[in-house]
Amino acid sequence: MARVRVPIHRTSPTQSVLIDPAATVGAQIGVNLLLPDGSAAKMSDFGARPGGDSSASIDTSDDIDEGAYHFWFTDRRAQDAAGSILANSTTISLAYVAGTSITATLNDLADSGTGAALVKITRDAKGRISGTSAATTTDLAEGVNLYFTATRVLATVLAGLSTATNAVITATDTVLSALGKLQAQITANLATLTAHTSNTSNPHGVTKTQVGLANVDNTSDVNKPVSTAQAAADALRVLKSGDTMTGNLATTGVFGSGGTAFAGDALFTGSQAGLWAQSSTAAARFVCLSSASNVQFIGARCGGTLATPTATPTLVALLEFDASSYTGSGWVYPGTAAWVTTEAHSPTARGTRYEISTTPIGTTTLLKRLHIDRSGNGAVGPGADNTQDLGEASLRWAVVRAGTGSINTSDAREKTDVVPLTAAELAAAADLARAPGTYQWLAAVQAKGADARWHAGLTVQQAIAIMQSHGLDPMRYGFICYDQWPETPEVVNSWPAQDAVLDDEGNVVTPAVEAGSEIAQEYRPAGDRYSFRHDELLLFIVRGFAARLDALESA
Repeated sequence: MARVRVPIHRTSPTQSVLIDPAATVGAQIGVNLLLPDGSAAKMSDFGARPGGDSSASIDTSDDIDEGAYHFWFTDRRAQDAAGSILANSTTISLAYVAGTSITATLNDLADSGTGAALVKITRDAKGRISGTSAATTTDLAEGVNLYFTATRVLATVLAGLSTATNAVITATDTVLSALGKLQAQITANLATLTAHTSNTSNPHGVTKTQVGLANVDNTSDVNKPVSTAQAAADALRVLKSGDTMTGNLATTGVFGSGGTAFAGDALFTGSQAGLWAQSSTAAARFVCLSSASNVQFIGARCGGTLATPTATPTLVALLEFDASSYTGSGWVYPGTAAWVTTEAHSPTARGTRYEISTTPIGTTTLLKRLHIDRSGNGAVGPGADNTQDLGEASLRWAVVRAGTGSINTSDAREKTDVVPLTAAELAAAADLARAPGTYQWLAAVQAKGADARWHAGLTVQQAIAIMQSHGLDPMRYGFICYDQWPETPEVVNSWPAQDAVLDDEGNVVTPAVEAGSEIAQEYRPAGDRYSFRHDELLLFIVRGFAARLDALESA
């Protein structure tokens, strides 16, 4: 768009500048106020006043005439500018009188309330009343006069309460007077009410029919009848004390179910829990049957208690079988067999031994007779050191097989000093060395005939004769033994036949038992027997050989 030429002063039309109509109003000298030649105007370009007076300069707006676009500021122009943009609102009305004044008038507000004695006022943001409504006590803070609450009523002291009369309460009574009458009525009737509630003699005459018990008889417990089914069930019961059960008791389930050690499954509890079987006419038996697994008797013992068990300690019996007998005055236990711990048990240590105890004839003392694995090395040992024999003169082992020979104690601390053999003993030893030959056992000959084997040795009777021939007492020497025993009678136990016991489904609970008997003790006649301690006999003979060799070597 072409620039517009604007005179600098009305009296000097030749002095002008070019103004771009699209430029921002108010050009700046030295920037965008351009001269006719297109260069930016400088202050020096306006050094001379119009009319050629170069000595005067433009110092203030008074030196320049008002143009067509930029006007001088005046009060009227300010009033006209403000009056032209005034606008009314719903609450304010504005009026402008040109050159004179601007006035503002508040509009009247419509009353939105219904009106009441107590009015709630609504104000706008400028604090002006914008409306009213009926107010309630909710809108009014509590003063000296307190509001009503149930709590205040309940906490009010009943000052002036009178119980002088117990008359009927009427609608005209105050609360205070009504409470006084009520308390007087309660006090007057309390004695009567107490006597009535304490009366257990049916003061109202209620009958059993009225309470639905017409079929109830006032019969004592002893004389009360029972149903047929209950009577049948009672006939099968066994009293805990003083009753006797006949027949067989069948149980189902297992002891120690769920893998626990007898957890609540014991049939009897007490100081000695267990099963009891007795009979005066037949053998008392405890029978376990199984077709699927082993029949086991389990002895379970722990330390602590069953509720809080601890590891089983050492030297306690895990399982014990006790043989009991009646002495005429009470029951005793003259024989036992038991598995006993040999160390405190743990996940890596479970040592046990087996021991058998018996009571010697003519005594009442129970003695341990046999140990198996007493020291943890698997040995079979006697109940006490050097007090028991293996076998008897009348009850011998047939053959003793061993990887090595027997070990006999020969400790100088347990013997007298070893003395040399006498001349008679040396002579007897030499003769004993000449005595051995071959022989057969008579029992073997009777059983095998000509096939009976031959054995090497001599008899004790030969040795006795040789010792006596040299003036020696053979029974003073330990290599010659003699035993005798009394007669032992035969003892036979017998039992009658017993029928099998079946359950309701026909399964065998207890198998049938045929009548029979067993020999508890075999008959053994009185007798005696001679025997050798061969180790001592051979040493005696060896010393005789040594004496002969000494004599030959010294000859």
